[in-house]
Order: sequence, then structure tokens, then C-alpha cells
Amino acid sequence: MSSIAILPEEKTPGSGPVGGGDHTVKEGECVSFLAAKNNLQHDDIWNHPANAQLHSVRVNPNVLFPGDRITIRGIEQKVQDGDVDQQHVFELSSETVFLRMKVLERDKPLGGKPFTLDIEGAAPIQGTTKGDGTVEAEIPATASTGSLTVGDGAEIFQLQLKLGGLHPVATATGVQQRLQNLGFDCGPIDGKVGPRTRGAIRLFQGSVGLTIDGKLTPETRNKLKEQHGC
Repeated sequence: MSSIAILPEEKTPGSGPVGGGDHTVKEGECVSFLAAKNNLQHDDIWNHPANAQLHSVRVNPNVLFPGDRITIRGIEQKVQDGDVDQQHVFELSSETVFLRMKVLERDKPLGGKPFTLDIEGAAPIQGTTKGDGTVEAEIPATASTGSLTVGDGAEIFQLQLKLGGLHPVATATGVQQRLQNLGFDCGPIDGKVGPRTRGAIRLFQGSVGLTIDGKLTPETRNKLKEQHGC
């Protein structure tokens, strides 16, 4: 069955690439990642005047779309006075980001369960999920992959993590990613809003009390973002 295109009334600002900087965002890149890779701080990029349009459309600096254009300014030189006959130590701070996710099984939070978080470039992090199934941890801003193991004994769940790869909810792939993460099977994350994605949208709409029409209304996008957490 052929895919169904986005309807005219479903189009929204930011459904395609935005911005006009010198760097084209690649899959998995976000502002925190780009800042860490270029030895900058998050605000050095996100609050740069040249990124004002990107800032206003995307809102969340860590949810960008491949193809977005962003300006990454160079490192500024800083002169520091000091005695020449003394040793001086200068530290370059490395940013970390805060990972927060909620683990559910058939809408039931996996609360109070032991977990192990293995993140690329970091030592394994162990802990216990909160009552609502939430896992929280500080991770390197440059990490792009990882895994999360929750539970013990015969009930162990393992999730493969793709960090920095969430697309804006204004995009078709961003809608599909959120539906899939919330347990509404929409098929491949391919940006094609076909019958399977429409069906997943209907199921989601019914679960949150929205009009069940399978359309990507502003209310549906906002509720998806709210339920997903970003």
C-alpha cells in the first residue's frame, strides 16, 4: 500500500531543516554534543545571535533535525596575567548532560528495580529506578550510544539507546519516534505517514482523550511531546 503524504493542515513550522549556519547537523548531533566536540560551552552555540532562528523554531537545543544549519563560533583567546617564575594550572571544563528516561512495561512503571546503564565513553552506572520507573544519570555530552538493563532474576529488560537522535516533534520522523517509544507501533521510522503510522496515531489519540482521527493536529503533536517528556 502506498504511503500517505502529510496533509496540508498537518504542516507545521520546523517540519524540515531550519537555520542558516555554517555547520549542517548530522544524525545524532545536538547542541551539547557539538559544544563538547568543539571545546565550547552549550550557551556559546545556542545563544549565538546567528542561531536565533534555529533557537526560536527548535526551542530544545538537544532535539535538532538532520539538515538543520547551525553556527559554531571558534574558541576565543583569553589573556591571563601571571608571574613568569611560577607554575600555573589551567583547566578546560568538559560538559556533561543529564539523561532522564522512564521505563514502562505495558504502561506499568518498572519502579524500584536495579538498573545498569552502560554509556559509550563512561564507566557503567548502577542504581535503582524511582517509583515511576525513572532512570537519571549524568553522562558525557559526546556519547551517542549505550544500553540500559533493568530488573533482576528472570525479569530482565535490556534497551539499546541511541543518544541525541530524537528528532523534533514537528517532523514526521519525530512523531514516529515518540509513538514507538511510547509503545504505539508505527512501523519503520521512515518519515512516511502511511496507514500503519495513522493507526498508531489513532491508538495514541484514544489513549489520551483526543479526537480519534489519525491526523497530526497541533493538539496531537503537543500531547505526544508532553507524554514523551520532550
